[in-house]
Amino acid sequence: MQPRDRVNRAFSRAASSYEQSAVVQKEVASRLVSLLPDRLVLEQVYEFGCGTGLLTRALEERCHITHWHINDLSSVMLEQLPPLGDKKPFLWVGDAEEVTPYHLLNSFDLIASASTLQWFSDPLGYLSKIFPMLKDVGMILFSTFGERNLYELRMLTGRGLDYISMEEIGDFMHRHFYEVTLFEEQIPLAFPNLLTLFRHLKETGVTQLLKNNTPSLLTSREALEQLEIRYRELYWHSDGGLSLTYHPIYVKASLPKR
Repeated sequence: MQPRDRVNRAFSRAASSYEQSAVVQKEVASRLVSLLPDRLVLEQVYEFGCGTGLLTRALEERCHITHWHINDLSSVMLEQLPPLGDKKPFLWVGDAEEVTPYHLLNSFDLIASASTLQWFSDPLGYLSKIFPMLKDVGMILFSTFGERNLYELRMLTGRGLDYISMEEIGDFMHRHFYEVTLFEEQIPLAFPNLLTLFRHLKETGVTQLLKNNTPSLLTSREALEQLEIRYRELYWHSDGGLSLTYHPIYVKASLPKR
């Protein structure tokens, strides 16, 4: 199975549990939208990787948006989108790197995304392809996850995504925009045991840490117990429980350089 198909299946299966379990992603969407002026008027907005609509809902509450274009890899996730007033959005179902309406040049006041770019094979390459879709006074608003994301589990298992650094993102954005806002934070969560931690990942669609092409460390109860012992030795949360760190990076940029 191709990586894209695995991601699609994982998120489709997590569609019903995502809203309840994605506590960090919800916080990230809220923080991201707070970078925009309140009651901002936008004629055309494109959001890629919308998931169940955490960012969509936050944008709808903060801005007045006339026309929506919305993408997600999973059609099941798109079914969870909240109502957008009396507006019917244009839906682009599939891999954003393939279905994004690149032909709509100078069309969008805002291109937005939350907690999505880390899944792309070439995130910066994708961004460079969508910049021409922005109007001359357009903005891009997005979050992704940085190098310390889920680092505890990645260090113990050797599994996980390859993340780009905030420095790389900053250098790239400053080459393409006149105005750039960029910052990061780390959000630690605590779980009582390893099974609860894994359940959290599964319910948010993040299963790439548990399955890849290397031999599995999680083939038996004994393997799980040994992994949990090691986890408790190295990454015990100050509030009690196993620590799992999220590392969101926030970006807002405007006035694209042509």
